[in-house]
Amino acid sequence: MIMSILEAKFSPFAQKTGADFGSGLGRLVFPMASVCDHVYGIDISPAMRAESAVQANARGLKNVEFVPALPDGVTVDWINSYIVFQHILPRTGYELLRGLLSRLVIGGHVRSSSRLRTTGEAGRTFIATSMSGASMVKR
Repeated sequence: MIMSILEAKFSPFAQKTGADFGSGLGRLVFPMASVCDHVYGIDISPAMRAESAVQANARGLKNVEFVPALPDGVTVDWINSYIVFQHILPRTGYELLRGLLSRLVIGGHVRSSSRLRTTGEAGRTFIATSMSGASMVKR
C-alpha cells in the first residue's frame, strides 16, 4: 500500500535493490525487504549490524545484508535514511550522501528525513526529501 502511495506521488521505480543508511536494528530494512529483491542495512556500529542480522534471521529474511558500507560495484534503486544525518557533522554527512548518490541508478529514489537546526529560529524544522535519481546523478 505505501509503495503505491509513494509511486503515485513521485514516480514508479524499480525496487530491486534498496539501501537503508543508518539502519540501526533494521526497523526500516525489514519492511523494505518485503518489496525489494535485496536490501542493504548500512550502519557504522558492528553491534547494531550483528543484532540486526539476528533479527533478520528470526524473521526468515534471506534478502537482507547488514554492512558498514555498500560493497564495491553495488548500485541501488532506493536509498532510505530516516533521522540519521542530523547526528553527523555536515562536512562528513555531505561526503557520505555524495557517496550514496553515486550508487543510485538513473530513475532511482532517495528518501531522507532529518531534523536540522535552522538559522534564526529557536525551534527545529523537519525536512523530508524525496528525489528522482534521474535529476540528481549523471551517468
